[in-house]
Amino acid sequence: MVKFGLKEVGEVMQMRIEPILGEKLSSLLAGDHVRTISVAVPANMKCLMKFAVRTATCLGCKTPLPKDETAVCINCRPKMVKLYQKHLNNMTEMEEKYLRLWTQCQRCQGSLHQDVIYSAQDSPA
Repeated sequence: MVKFGLKEVGEVMQMRIEPILGEKLSSLLAGDHVRTISVAVPANMKCLMKFAVRTATCLGCKTPLPKDETAVCINCRPKMVKLYQKHLNNMTEMEEKYLRLWTQCQRCQGSLHQDVIYSAQDSPA
């Protein structure tokens, strides 16, 4: 899987960076610095996430919230309307970017009424 990812990234890098680096690019994609080392995990340790504890954080100041709090801490309650508006604006911007990219992919494919079913490496999107 790692070698496949490196191969795919290498092809893209060759297209984009080869005019700049020239022959040095081939040494960048091969050698000891890209080798993989696998370490066997003991059978009794199946998941490293047993050690991590996920806690909710405040949307304003990022402090950990107690169990009874949901989105913002007591100190950020007066700013809750501004925080909500900020996150709403951010989500609206992301939706607009997604829709523009989707439309651009549909135009590149040649149909605005069908799903995008291609993978163009030279696509501007």
